[in-house]
Amino acid sequence: MSLRAVVPALLIACLAAGCTTDPEFPEKSVQVAVTNLPPLDDQAQYHLWFSYPEDRANNAGAPFDKAQHGDKEYLSIGAFRVAADGSLVSAAGSGAAAFAIPDGYNPNLIEDAILTVENADATPTTPGSRVIGGVFTGTATVARCTLTVQSNDAFGAIIQLDSTVLRTYFLDAPTSLPIDDFMQGIWFGAVNGTAVRPGLSLSPQPLNSQNKRWTYESWLVQRQGATVDSYISLGRFDNIDTPDSTGPGAGAGPTSAEAYSIPGEDFVAASAQRTLNDGSYRVVVSLQPSDVPLRRPLLTLLQTSGPIPTTAARYQSLPLSVNTTFPTMQITVNR
Repeated sequence: MSLRAVVPALLIACLAAGCTTDPEFPEKSVQVAVTNLPPLDDQAQYHLWFSYPEDRANNAGAPFDKAQHGDKEYLSIGAFRVAADGSLVSAAGSGAAAFAIPDGYNPNLIEDAILTVENADATPTTPGSRVIGGVFTGTATVARCTLTVQSNDAFGAIIQLDSTVLRTYFLDAPTSLPIDDFMQGIWFGAVNGTAVRPGLSLSPQPLNSQNKRWTYESWLVQRQGATVDSYISLGRFDNIDTPDSTGPGAGAGPTSAEAYSIPGEDFVAASAQRTLNDGSYRVVVSLQPSDVPLRRPLLTLLQTSGPIPTTAARYQSLPLSVNTTFPTMQITVNR
């Protein structure tokens, strides 16, 4: 048989058997270091993803080429939790977390990275709520990426709040007829005479149209003992000038129609009474994944510098400070 006939025959046989001319890329370990990444509840996990140009993950022909139309495919690099001491542990909760680019994926093609929050009982094939993101840079031998909340893949620059803007809350219980129980309600606004205005100065959700699975949530944080905190959700909201998801709350009094049209909650019902200026409560406003219910704040935006003052008076505007400490992640891949 001539060489001219042999070559096509070999090609046909190779295609039938699933052969490829691409070299096989062995699994690549990924080095990860994080700062200020908060722990999650047991029902949630973090997932790290790398993106590739669509249909190019296994293409060795020209490793730095991009797909013509710029679409991306995301590949899960590992799931993990954060222990109380800040260390990263496996999704199962035991042993150190491990991250790797699977066998067969060209490490030269990774474009960017994102970190998401996912339900623990799910096996996601596409990324969920994006916490932080970043773009890879480096050389042909080493790739590096710094993930932040300011990434365009996460929230963008809009998450950076102006610390000179006054953001306030006040104590009052409008769903109760007596006024001497004002310390049993908290509302995120300010009172000017008889007029109540919103007090949070936060942008409407979504902050990023490409990362829609987020909402605001306000919390009471009660210190129990020296180190243990209890988190009491006050409700979720997307806008500062409408009631939150729980309205005046399960602890509202008999005049619930008098509740303010802003986020807040009363604790005057007999089974739900709380005295909010007893020195044990702090206040937090956070960003939360809308499709993963968490029992504690995730990304803190606003907070009190200490407990609600014991001297707080009815309608007194009390300040919330801007949080500037957000999670970051450093990634290194030896190509």
